[in-house]
Amino acid sequence: LTTATGLTPTQLVEDVLVGNGVAVSNVTYTGHAEAIGSFTGTGTNLGLTSGIVLTTGTVLDAGGLFGGNGPQGPNDSGSAGTDNGAAGYGPLTALAGATTYNAAILQFDFVPQSDSVRFRYVFGSDEYPEFVDGGFNDAFAFFITGPGFGGSYNMATIPGGGGPVSIDNINNGNSNTGPCQNCSYYVNNGTGTNAPFNASSFYIQYDGFTVVMEATAQVECGETYHLVISIADAGDGAYDSGIFLEANSLASFSPIEMNAQLANNVFGDQVTMAEGCETA
Repeated sequence: LTTATGLTPTQLVEDVLVGNGVAVSNVTYTGHAEAIGSFTGTGTNLGLTSGIVLTTGTVLDAGGLFGGNGPQGPNDSGSAGTDNGAAGYGPLTALAGATTYNAAILQFDFVPQSDSVRFRYVFGSDEYPEFVDGGFNDAFAFFITGPGFGGSYNMATIPGGGGPVSIDNINNGNSNTGPCQNCSYYVNNGTGTNAPFNASSFYIQYDGFTVVMEATAQVECGETYHLVISIADAGDGAYDSGIFLEANSLASFSPIEMNAQLANNVFGDQVTMAEGCETA
């Protein structure tokens, strides 16, 4: 895993994250400068090849902020990360049920071109596995607001109504031996001391992380929405967590299939597109 901090938050959103059918504006970032950057995950077990990463410490490798470890492998520490001194974030404090620290908050407006918006991500943490249900439920969320929501909606949810994606909701117990909590979405990445995870850079640093997941929301085409991508330590400022957002996956695009023969029969040509047509 490689990371870089050379792009501005606006460049990260506009040039890395955004895909088809979404126009973004008013990008802002709150948090430590080393807590956000771009990543390349080719040749790792992360499941994503590139995109944006936000952490509760540093995105840089050993020798970064205060000498702390970022998410780069191998997983040779069970307590990787650093307290970067950033403030917490109230909405994540409410979500975690504990005081938050070291928040990284990326937010922007966007206009979708269809009736849905989606992007793919992975959440990982060095709080896994030993602090599962231990009061250090590092929090993250994708808060969307705008027409049709009547408030704030968290897009980071487990399919089938399993609740928000979090350490306490996705795990295989505090020793990776159960009881299972939605563990079909959980990747056991060792504990920082055992092979093969601690000997190969194929494995990222975090002791556990989710499979690649998709955040989705129903929206209204052409309306303006606001998205807040946020993550913070909960309970204390130690042990980093991070969210990886796949490049070009923030999209609002519904494929349209045109029947050329139907268009020719109805309109006399094959280049006219119409919505809501019915035969007489």
